[in-house]
Amino acid sequence: MSLVCARCDRTAHGSPDALPEGWENHASTLTNATFLVCPDCARKSTPAARATGDSAADRLRLLIERVERLEEEKRGISDDIKDVYAEAKATGYDAKVMREIVKRRRMDGHSLREFESLLETYQDALGMGVDGAGREDPEQRFANCEAAEPEPDYTEAALLVREHGKASTSWLQRQLAIGYNSAARLIERMEREGVVSAPDHTGRRTVLAQETVQ
Repeated sequence: MSLVCARCDRTAHGSPDALPEGWENHASTLTNATFLVCPDCARKSTPAARATGDSAADRLRLLIERVERLEEEKRGISDDIKDVYAEAKATGYDAKVMREIVKRRRMDGHSLREFESLLETYQDALGMGVDGAGREDPEQRFANCEAAEPEPDYTEAALLVREHGKASTSWLQRQLAIGYNSAARLIERMEREGVVSAPDHTGRRTVLAQETVQ
């Protein structure tokens, strides 16, 4: 059995019932236990230090220092892992997919099959099959909505813009109760036909005087 000094981490072969020569048990006021000290540390300890748990405090300090060293090593390893993923991304690989593969490679065969089975079940329940995986793209959803609505009347829109002197896409959208993209197409047509000006540096347009609106 290996014995460890609570003060200096020195080791020796022996057992708590048969300590090597010079090794001593010191009482601790920090915990309900005794701690071993090697002969050198025992000679340095005063009777007062032995009574107040000096060895226990040293042992606590050593344990904390070991944790601190391990934490530092963990941060270093974490940085190394990030560097590997950054290198993979720069080469053209998908880092997110690589992380998922690494996570799955840590599983045993049974756990991996169970995970993939549950994943497939949940995806099916949410309608996330291969053809419809993920959430719908918001832009595609708006495009689908606009495709379903009738094309607004350009003449009506141009007259409305000239009457009110406003050439804002969002304003026209509210007035005609149409989609934003439809309103933007109307405004762009008005620009081509000279009803409104091109946007200035702030994005605003000016309604131009026209005798007729086509």
